[in-house]
Amino acid sequence: MSMILLAFLTGGATRALAAKVYWVGTPSDADNAAVARTVAGATIAPFADIVPTVPVTESMTSLGAETAAVKPLFDVFDGELQVMARLQKATSDAKVLKSEADRQVLFHALMTEGYAVERYFGAKLGTDKAAAPYRTGDGADAVITAWADAASLYGASAPTADELPDAAARIAWDATQAAVRARPSAALVVGKLASGANLYVDGQHVAATLGARVPITAGRHHVHVQVGDSLLWVWSDDVGANATVAVEAPFGPAERDALVGQLGSGKDGWTVAPAVVAYAHGEATYLAVPGGRQPRLVRIDTGTASNVTIVADKQRGDGPIARVAAGAGWVSTGDFFLQNVGSGAPYTTATVNAVSPAAAAAVAWRFGLVEVGAGVDAEVALGAYHSVPTGGAATRAFVYPHVAAGIRYAQLTLGPEFPWYFGVGAQATVPVYGPLELYARGVYGVPLPIARAGGDPSFTPTPAISAWGGVAVRFGG
Repeated sequence: MSMILLAFLTGGATRALAAKVYWVGTPSDADNAAVARTVAGATIAPFADIVPTVPVTESMTSLGAETAAVKPLFDVFDGELQVMARLQKATSDAKVLKSEADRQVLFHALMTEGYAVERYFGAKLGTDKAAAPYRTGDGADAVITAWADAASLYGASAPTADELPDAAARIAWDATQAAVRARPSAALVVGKLASGANLYVDGQHVAATLGARVPITAGRHHVHVQVGDSLLWVWSDDVGANATVAVEAPFGPAERDALVGQLGSGKDGWTVAPAVVAYAHGEATYLAVPGGRQPRLVRIDTGTASNVTIVADKQRGDGPIARVAAGAGWVSTGDFFLQNVGSGAPYTTATVNAVSPAAAAAVAWRFGLVEVGAGVDAEVALGAYHSVPTGGAATRAFVYPHVAAGIRYAQLTLGPEFPWYFGVGAQATVPVYGPLELYARGVYGVPLPIARAGGDPSFTPTPAISAWGGVAVRFGG
């Protein structure tokens, strides 16, 4: 694998090609829902996360403590095995050397691990199978891996007498260091870095101008790019002889702030900085500004900012519906008495109020919270005097064809109410379970004068008031 590709995979972190949305502000639930409808399956993050800060979990303090903790094991029988095992794990966890002091902690741990390997295996390093995890190469060409890593560190100091306490160890170290220095060198090539960024190689700050080449010893190295406390790029791995590692981290806090300034114009069509496009790595990348049900969504990965139309909220149940309902209620009109007094209708409250079974059918269209439709309701007044004359007959039925408009669960209604009225009313539904609903309707019948033949005065009925409730079944929606 090429070092350039390896640097991208380890430093930039492996990226799946999926859309990303960064919120510039705190979104509401409606904002989040609107973006989720528009960019399905996108990764959502706060805008602060757009600066690609690399998480670092290891602690050089713990590495130093572990090195100190294993020192007494040199006085234990075969304690070297414990030393090399524990320090190999601890040193492999070290990814970022933020300073020369960190490098020195790692150098001391590697020297201590290598001393344990030399002391235990000695001349059998290249042939003993148990030494395989701790050596590079085999036979006469084998070297202690920990010491080779220590010798490779950029700007490392010479080992102390405490780290190499005997002559055999010093001779073995000199041989390892010579073998490492004899390797053809490698190089870091500095690409575009974010404004204010600093390059560190094995904890040492290195001048990082665009296109600069930093020669390094072939071997294990720890490289990172940092702006303030933000680690923009981290790489830790072996570098082969004659290899080249590309270092590039063009997007940082300053570039992020500039992006916010461009977004604040409220327009689109502006040129997105190349550093931002490079950071997107081919993924669809959006900035989102909260705005209730209509947040602003801007795509920025193509090089030109473009506003994205938010997908409308198609609520559950949008579209056509039909409904049938049945129940019972009440009808009241003074004409029950006035038109039946000659037949013996008593002058009581009961005469002008009737119990009535009722039924309804309707069709409607729902879009969002709005519902409009048309239907017909009918009530039949029960009782001895609860009918009114119509021509040569009488009727107990109060039939109300109407149009309706309002919100999803309550509408106003208008229409003629037979036999003699113009109805102004309201209806409401309450979902119960599945298609079942509770249904209620009330109508005020405004009297309509009726012309009479032969020049007689027009007949003006009294108002009618009706209301009923029941159970409805909804189809669709």
